[in-house]
Amino acid sequence: MKMYLLDAGGAGLLVAFIALGILFLFIAILLEAIIMTVFKYNVFKKAFLHSLIVNVASLCVGFILQEFFSDGLDTSQWVILLILYGVTLVVETPLLYAMNRSKPLFKAIQVSLVMNFLTYIILYLFSM
Repeated sequence: MKMYLLDAGGAGLLVAFIALGILFLFIAILLEAIIMTVFKYNVFKKAFLHSLIVNVASLCVGFILQEFFSDGLDTSQWVILLILYGVTLVVETPLLYAMNRSKPLFKAIQVSLVMNFLTYIILYLFSM
């Protein structure tokens, strides 16, 4: 057996995982923009941009947290998702409000809770 083929296969697998991650991120941004539009928080184009911004910020925080918890959390997947959901809300809600100061804070909290809840349901389904 030639071992270098396994390395090439590993690279292909890595590309597939990266592609799935990008696909999930795009779906999350699109879904969140739709939710903001349905809640009349923003028009779709502006909602898409704001969703992109808050998700990139949240993703960056996730990468930083991953460094601190690189050994992994010794707990169930549900607990980890709940913790990550809380962190996402703490990161995204203030950013969303800051970009939409004309909207009430309660509306930003409401939209953030719903859009991220649905995103985390999709994340859970992706991780099954």
